[in-house]
Amino acid sequence: MTVPEHLLWATAVILAVLLLRRTLGRRIPALGRYALWLLVAIRLLVPVSFVSSPVSVMNAVEPVT
Repeated sequence: MTVPEHLLWATAVILAVLLLRRTLGRRIPALGRYALWLLVAIRLLVPVSFVSSPVSVMNAVEPVT
């Protein structure tokens, strides 16, 4: 995974977490909110992909060369 792909994926995860927090609000317990941000932190700290999927947000964008 290249750096631009990694940044795009991290941005998508952050936007998903923000959307979940916005739509569900306080219905998510504090531990759940921390777990969501932990997923973001792990995604930013581990820049490798362990699984390749044909259904992915990365398939919707043009490859950067």
